[in-house]
Amino acid sequence: MIHRHRSLASCTDHHLTSVSPDGPSDPTALRRWLDRWAAVLAEHAVQPLQERMVGPIDGREQLLSLRRAALRDHHLDDESPCAFIDGRPGERPFATALQLWGIAPSPGSELSVATVLGAGAQRGRLLTGTDVRLLWLTSVDGRTADGQLANGVTAQGHEMLCGAIAALQAHGFTLRDVARTWIYLRRILDWYGEFNRVRTSIFREHGLTGRQQAPPFPASTGIQGTRAGEECTMELLAAQGSTSRISFDEVADSARQNRAFAYGSAFSRAISLRWQGADTILVSGTASIGTDGRTRHLGEPEAQLVETLMAIAALVAPRGCRLTDMASGTVYFKNDEARAAFGRVTRQLELPDLPLVPVRADVCRPELLVEIEAIILGPDDARREPPRRQETRDVR
Repeated sequence: MIHRHRSLASCTDHHLTSVSPDGPSDPTALRRWLDRWAAVLAEHAVQPLQERMVGPIDGREQLLSLRRAALRDHHLDDESPCAFIDGRPGERPFATALQLWGIAPSPGSELSVATVLGAGAQRGRLLTGTDVRLLWLTSVDGRTADGQLANGVTAQGHEMLCGAIAALQAHGFTLRDVARTWIYLRRILDWYGEFNRVRTSIFREHGLTGRQQAPPFPASTGIQGTRAGEECTMELLAAQGSTSRISFDEVADSARQNRAFAYGSAFSRAISLRWQGADTILVSGTASIGTDGRTRHLGEPEAQLVETLMAIAALVAPRGCRLTDMASGTVYFKNDEARAAFGRVTRQLELPDLPLVPVRADVCRPELLVEIEAIILGPDDARREPPRRQETRDVR
């Protein structure tokens, strides 16, 4: 387990990443693993804001049930939602893993986090404080008003995005408040272009246009994945409050990559969320794509990995950050060859263990072999260097 945490103005910010050391089919071993996870949450009084489990879809109910039991045993809220994703359905994933972003309010702090409910399977967590609200929603899919999945991929994509807007409105947010989305398409290579068309149309209707005077597009990951066999599902993170308390802005294109909208994808490369006197940089799914929008290093997994890591480093460097400031993330691999290349590349670059969960999934182009998303802890308002970060590891 990698546990990165930092002290903020009125809370401690916690990011946990844990990959099960055992296979996904041994309930006893999985329960021990989840018990250690719950013990860390209890020890640090962490209130989860966002939690995600990656694993095989046929083991979803067992895994989530074991997680709830572990939380109950440690007197934690076992109803706190946890997103569940299987990258490439039907194939054994690289690992069963958990990721969490949460807070531990300081004594006397006004901050608190509570579970919120939506239509169907939609659930989430709402952080509230003095003139600050952060909303994470999960399991938003393409269901119509009668609770049935819409017929066809385009219809499901449209209903999913409209459902996200309705869920936001139910909690007093709008699409313009969304800083980050995670979008999972079960057959991404079949209809990613069509999904982009639908997304861009809906964003335009709500005033998101990619122009400087408009609110920025959210940072986003669009990747292969499913929760329960639907064509598409999504998570989102929205922020609201006075700019003195919370705000977010686009991290502009870097020397290695231009804005994604230049080649038809309506998302920002990264969004910097500033609250509690510090930046949290939400880096979109990033792949080996050059400034011209074309894929670089065709058929070369190691070169694509180096290009991807360099693109992320170039993106966050102007904000005073490095790859080693990564708090959590996911690395998506198309195949075993790309997965094996990751270990070689990180050793060659002499990178420390990064808190990245490995997931087997197709990326948005058939020739792309890897994609990486990340949360990076940026500098606070008073210092050019990133704020003091602590890390603990559970290697049991």
